[in-house]
Amino acid sequence: MKDRLPLPAAAGRADVPRYDIHEIVLTAAKTYANPFADVAVRTRFVAPSGRELAVPGYHDGGNTWRVRIAPDEEGAWRFRTESVDPGLNGREGAFQCVASGSTGFLRRHPKHPGAFAWDDGTPFFHLGDTCYNLPMLDRDTQRRPYLDTRAGQGFNLVRFTLYRHSQETWPFGGNPNEPDPDRYNPGFFRAVDEILRDLQARNMCAELILEQFYTGVMCRPELWTAGRERAWLDYVVARYAAFTNVAYWTLTNEYEVYPDGQYRFDCPGDVDWARNTARHVRGLDPFGHMIAVHPDRSDPIVGDLFGPGDAFDIIMRQTHGERRDVGGYSDGSGAGMERTVQKDLRWHKPVVVAEFGYEYNGHTKKGVNTSTDLLRRHAWRIVMGGGHLSAGFRGTVFNFTDVMTFDITNNGGAGAEQMSFLKRFMSECAFWRLRPEQDRVSHPHLCLADGGTEYVCFVPEPLPVFVKLQDVPGPFAVEWLNPITGARDRGPDVEGGAPVALESPFCPEAVLRLRRRG
Repeated sequence: MKDRLPLPAAAGRADVPRYDIHEIVLTAAKTYANPFADVAVRTRFVAPSGRELAVPGYHDGGNTWRVRIAPDEEGAWRFRTESVDPGLNGREGAFQCVASGSTGFLRRHPKHPGAFAWDDGTPFFHLGDTCYNLPMLDRDTQRRPYLDTRAGQGFNLVRFTLYRHSQETWPFGGNPNEPDPDRYNPGFFRAVDEILRDLQARNMCAELILEQFYTGVMCRPELWTAGRERAWLDYVVARYAAFTNVAYWTLTNEYEVYPDGQYRFDCPGDVDWARNTARHVRGLDPFGHMIAVHPDRSDPIVGDLFGPGDAFDIIMRQTHGERRDVGGYSDGSGAGMERTVQKDLRWHKPVVVAEFGYEYNGHTKKGVNTSTDLLRRHAWRIVMGGGHLSAGFRGTVFNFTDVMTFDITNNGGAGAEQMSFLKRFMSECAFWRLRPEQDRVSHPHLCLADGGTEYVCFVPEPLPVFVKLQDVPGPFAVEWLNPITGARDRGPDVEGGAPVALESPFCPEAVLRLRRRG
């Protein structure tokens, strides 16, 4: 390092737990016509190892700028700010990063790249929910009860968008009728800060959807120019990258509607935009969050588009299996979902299926609604294909502005509870090591395996399960789950070294776990 930063006196240091947000507050010496565009600040941090991080700051109203860092090394950190404004430039300081219980940031698993793990190596079972208008919810009467409920059901991630065309949650200058996209509303972003902290208090993550091209400013190319898009991304990443519970950035929902809200797949233009935007976000983020983009009509080929290369860390899908309309919503077996997911694992990236239908609430027929049974079957088939899921429920998804009845119970739907059975059961397994081995079991059953140590089988029909264990010595403990009620049943051990046949105690569906003794 050519220009080593001076180390201030020890008395000036603060203790910062590892991975906690340390915030540097700066006051500009001058007043600017548009502080969001006219001046910038960057802080150069030096870690105890000598590694440098260049962390951008953001304007937070008045003459206030802030810089956020989540230090990942214990020991003495130093920093110096850089800006053309004399009040923002040349601020030097230090802090001491101390041990904490934090698991760090979420990454691709280092040994099992189709899985997720935290920086400290702890595996992460991804069970997301979709609540696009989370920033619009009243904190006390809606948002906190919703998050408490989902956390209690085992959900550990919520998908939501930062921009909705609403006066109540307006992120820009001006208003929805007379927008000023060159300025931002710090009050809105402070509310998002609060949302991330509310999630963190419940050990929940955020999937931040950075843009949306359905309505408003962002689907008007004459307003949403390339320069304004980049400025927006710069601001959002600077403000939120230090939050360890930001699981990953999703560039936009249904990227094919870029740039004007029209559903058309203008390949290669849409794909080029997604890749270039992903690279821009990656260059902004000093903490290296994962990046995804959500597809719609390109779904059959999305793995081929975004699996190769390093622009994206996650292959995101909007996929459905076998289904049939039963009058405003869908039912069916969900068959085929697992094959689609499994195909994408060849790119050695996690596959997340977000939007595989929303549990029908009995009255809202707009959008893609499914029965509770299909929602559950889809979820299990995603997992059996080696993928990860983000579910959704019509009463809380809030993806249509004219469907605004917020109902955490989804009119008494059982889907969220059944997701909790799935999460609890899979969390008792070495889920991050399990990979599809469909040839291991008889049709139509599905199988995940971990090298002769553990097998998890989804039994979608009340037919005997034949498991090929002739190459694996036993004995194996047998456990059954009823994925509808959560009931468990233990059967007698079975011996490996030969095929085994088992009959489920549950009907019409079951999940089987074989765990090698010893």
